[in-house]
Amino acid sequence: MLARARSLHALIIALIGCAAATGWSAAGQAQQAPTVRSIRLYIGDLRPDSAADAATLYARIRVAAEATCGEPQLPESHFIDPGYPRCVEAAVRQAVAQVDSTALSAYYQRRISRERRG
Repeated sequence: MLARARSLHALIIALIGCAAATGWSAAGQAQQAPTVRSIRLYIGDLRPDSAADAATLYARIRVAAEATCGEPQLPESHFIDPGYPRCVEAAVRQAVAQVDSTALSAYYQRRISRERRG
């Protein structure tokens, strides 16, 4: 698995079926086809099995996930779309799993536990 992670030059962060992934209500989304958004993220300059590079890779994944999920605010509102954080977390979780790196997975788990505590 580690050899696979080393050979990755780019990571595709894709969010498939936004409505299903974020749990939005089926009423407004039922008539629409699932949305597919993706971003190609260059990671060839990083070693995913390195603890130092895992933090950098996580930061890139997080930024790409936020861009993939669109605008955090509801249209014409100052309120955050409740589906936005779920969308970002789903995209980050999928990307971390796709890289399949022990160091990145450990870094991701530490970040998740810190966010839940505080």
